[in-house]
Amino acid sequence: MHINKFSDFLNENKNSIEYLKKMANYSGQYIDFNILPNGNLNITLTENGYIELVEGTPFEDLIDDIRGNSSWVYVDDLGDYGFMTNAPAMLFQYDTDEEGRISVNIYEEGEIFYYSQYEYDFINKLKIDKSITFRRINVSPEEQYEYDLNKDAEPYNL
Repeated sequence: MHINKFSDFLNENKNSIEYLKKMANYSGQYIDFNILPNGNLNITLTENGYIELVEGTPFEDLIDDIRGNSSWVYVDDLGDYGFMTNAPAMLFQYDTDEEGRISVNIYEEGEIFYYSQYEYDFINKLKIDKSITFRRINVSPEEQYEYDLNKDAEPYNL
C-alpha cells in the first residue's frame, strides 16, 4: 500500500526523482530533516537537540551544522521576502544578492517549507512533540507554465 502511494507521488510530481535526490535527508547533532512522501519537511529533535532546546538554545543555533554543510537557511518571517504570510520557514537552494538579501526561486531549484500554524510558537510544539512538519509551497502547473513562458520570452522583450 505504501509503495502505491509513493509511486503516485513520483508520478504526480514533475522531476520527482531529481527532487528527492536534491532533497536528501539531512541530519545534524541537534536536528534531523526528512522529506515526507507528500513533499513536506519533517523536523525532528535528536536527544541532544531536545536538551539544548529546553535549555533555551535558539532554533537557528540548532540547525547551524546542517546549514553550514548544505543549502538550507531558516527565516522567521516569510512576509519579509514578499509572501503574504508571517510564517517561519526553511528555504532550500537560496540565493543572496550583493547586499546579502536572501531570495529563493520556487519555479526552478528552490524550495520553501513553512510552518502553517504560525500563530503558535513552533518551538513550543517542538519541545512537546520533538517533531514538527513544515509544509512545502507547491507551484501549480499553470504557475510553472506562466513562469516558463515569461522566462523564454524575456530575452526578446524590447
